[in-house]
Amino acid sequence: MLDGVRHDLAMTLATGMTRRSDPDRFLYRLVMDPAVAADPFPLYEELRARGPVLVTKGAVFVTGYDEATALYRDNRLGHGVPPERRPWMQRLLFPDHWADLVHPLEPPSMISVDPPAHTRYRKLVARAFSVKKVEALAPRVAELADGLLEGLLHDPHPDVMTGYAAQLPVLVIADMLGVPLTDQALFKQWGYDVARTLDSTMSWQEVKAAKHSLAELNAYFDDAFAQRRARPRADLLTALVQAEVDGETLTRDELLTTALLLLVAGFETTVNLLGNAITHLCADEQLQRTAAHAEDAWWELVVEETLRFDSPVQFTSRMVLEPVTVAGVDLKVGQLVALLIGAANRDPSVFEQADRFWPDREQRPHLAFVNGIHFCLGAALARLEGRIGLQRLFRAAPQLQLGTPVRRPSSLLRGYREMPATLGPQHAPVSG
Repeated sequence: MLDGVRHDLAMTLATGMTRRSDPDRFLYRLVMDPAVAADPFPLYEELRARGPVLVTKGAVFVTGYDEATALYRDNRLGHGVPPERRPWMQRLLFPDHWADLVHPLEPPSMISVDPPAHTRYRKLVARAFSVKKVEALAPRVAELADGLLEGLLHDPHPDVMTGYAAQLPVLVIADMLGVPLTDQALFKQWGYDVARTLDSTMSWQEVKAAKHSLAELNAYFDDAFAQRRARPRADLLTALVQAEVDGETLTRDELLTTALLLLVAGFETTVNLLGNAITHLCADEQLQRTAAHAEDAWWELVVEETLRFDSPVQFTSRMVLEPVTVAGVDLKVGQLVALLIGAANRDPSVFEQADRFWPDREQRPHLAFVNGIHFCLGAALARLEGRIGLQRLFRAAPQLQLGTPVRRPSSLLRGYREMPATLGPQHAPVSG
């Protein structure tokens, strides 16, 4: 009850702060303002006009591509203090709802720890995500995509988000983890609830649902890891249990955070990549005509341009652990740094016609998977799913037309919740 009151109070205070226009309210606008969630790019340009690095009372905002790249690679920035060491007012207003559970974004999660712990952790996990192993998944990804398309093509009211784009990555990661078909419906619901915890605008009812689902997933994976130790299988959970570097294996909490992080990434990043790409392709008749017959190389360009132009994750944050100077700006220990991926990926000094969706542009590395030691471990898998998922959709439904897509209410995770469609004359799903 008390946690619910605190949560509602925090949401009310933070939402009120978005209505103030002075620079020290940029952080609240970025995180809480529904208008920014719908279209963050005007805010990015407002920030960019003040320089590639802007220091405010609430946070340091980085909109420049070169500056963001440099800071991602600088180990003088890290992930700050654990929940129990945060200031008392922050803990009062924003209680740690997951204190007694393993959460995918809290330590010892790979995404939230610094060297040397991160170095050890990544070595143990990376072997399960080699490019060779990911590419070997291509036939299975195609099979799962075709199964979803079979249902979508016969749906009288098709929604390419809920019926396809939001399903494929989850089925792929469930398959990789070795989750049996009988468990996948519950697994998807739990994963959806936990994935919502990446948003800062959750209602108290959503917080309670997420906590329940996180507890269920903690218990589910604990049992699954025990089963894999007793009876190893050819799946990712077994690979994680058996992963070893210099005689060290993953601890129980490290195993849990890894499995949970993979699940959340499957929900949030690749789902949004697919949905965002679909909308941009359908908005351009020439691109859509090309899509019906394009080969792998063109789809790889589409995936990269979607990641740049409409990044599924719009920003990440770091804490300054040691003094740093970037673009002539001195950053002090303890400052929060908001690295605005969505802004850096449209930096006009780096990308020609940066605000244009242009798959055939001269390719430059984007920051959708960040950079440095925390470069996304699942990048190769996301690219594979994006390429295969989009290619098979547009070959099966070359005259796909969208109704009015509904965006998800998040400034961090840029994607869609619903995407009603008319499929038009259809081809059979591609094979091979």
